[in-house]
Amino acid sequence: LALDDRLEPNVFVLKLTPGVRAEIFTSLLQMGYRGVVLEAFGLGGIPHLGRNLLPGIGKLLAEQIPVVATTQCLYDGVDLSVYDVGVKALETGLIPTFDMVTEAVITKFMWVLGHTRDLGKVREMMGKNYCGEIRGPGG
Repeated sequence: LALDDRLEPNVFVLKLTPGVRAEIFTSLLQMGYRGVVLEAFGLGGIPHLGRNLLPGIGKLLAEQIPVVATTQCLYDGVDLSVYDVGVKALETGLIPTFDMVTEAVITKFMWVLGHTRDLGKVREMMGKNYCGEIRGPGG
């Protein structure tokens, strides 16, 4: 038995609000963050009309900075396949976190990034249920 405490602390949590501008993602990149957790609306809604946040997310992903989505809602979790605002985000490469609570998402994401920087592997590891952190579908 060995303690595996490799963590990446440079993770930023962004709670989406109606006034968030896409330029924030450029700032996060410049500040050296290695991952971003988005607290999205509802089942994982990310604005893409008017204030379109998807190009900013795409810019991070192009730089190999993973972006995961959780929800601000207390119950039900993220399902990016339900509404257009989630589907478009999923197509951009946003990584869903199912029904994990924000605190679990942050901790798991830091642990995952401590083990890999590969976007595909990050997606795979975030979707794997290691210790009961994912309770519903996907877990």
